[in-house]
Amino acid sequence: MEKAMLIFGGTQFYNEVYSNGVYTVSKKKAARKIMQKYEVDNFSNSKLTTRSVLKFIDVFANHRSYSYCILALGEADLAAGITPYEFEKNMKEILNNLKSYNITPIIVGLPVKALKRFNAKEYQSVIEEVQESLTISDEPIYIVDSLVSDSEMKKTLTKLCS
Repeated sequence: MEKAMLIFGGTQFYNEVYSNGVYTVSKKKAARKIMQKYEVDNFSNSKLTTRSVLKFIDVFANHRSYSYCILALGEADLAAGITPYEFEKNMKEILNNLKSYNITPIIVGLPVKALKRFNAKEYQSVIEEVQESLTISDEPIYIVDSLVSDSEMKKTLTKLCS
């Protein structure tokens, strides 16, 4: 495996289960499939906001060369009360940082279950607008979870990363 990939996301790329007083964290199928073709650094967790990702990108990109970065953000921002305006500003800065490191972003929309929350559609609109407005040398790959099934998203991600 030559290529490396970063994953910054929420529930699409990890499971967190609490049973008998013990938390268990595991990778979801999409992350496991990608790991068959890439060296993956998966930093997905339920509290990962765009604010946190801004702090992490420089640290990780300075230590390793990455080909791709999956950004499945918005869930934690929504839960933390980060405004759609700040979310948009952070996403643009994240994408510009990735561009400076020649890392191609793969932007994943909010999962269907998150879209049911109050204000979630505003965050999804921001994700779509940010993707359309930025000019990045290698066009980002965009997957709208709300328009495709979870299994279709997994197939698409696996295909994109082959």
